[in-house]
Amino acid sequence: MQIAFSFTAKDLKDNPKLIEDLNRIALQMANDAGEIDSAHRKEPDMPEDTDEEKDEEKAPSRTIEEVRAILAKVGKIHGAAKAKEILNAFGASKVTDLKEEFYDAVIIKAEAVI
Repeated sequence: MQIAFSFTAKDLKDNPKLIEDLNRIALQMANDAGEIDSAHRKEPDMPEDTDEEKDEEKAPSRTIEEVRAILAKVGKIHGAAKAKEILNAFGASKVTDLKEEFYDAVIIKAEAVI
């Protein structure tokens, strides 16, 4: 059996636990199918998020300069319209209008285009 999922950068940004949840589902399916040995069947204990970790998750790991650089690269390769299209997908008409929370997602989307 094959199952395929398709996610946009926005989906991943809006739900940062999505990959973790999918990994748990895959582990459970494999357990149910008996495809992994008993040593790997136990789901690892996940530490609870602290307030500090939650704050770190909210802070962008990328800078506006990195966003500008990758969009400039997209513009050189595919034209300014494509770079604008990426910005527009995140509700911005120019880089300075882009919310910091979307920096990572914009970079991921731009890298996928390149």
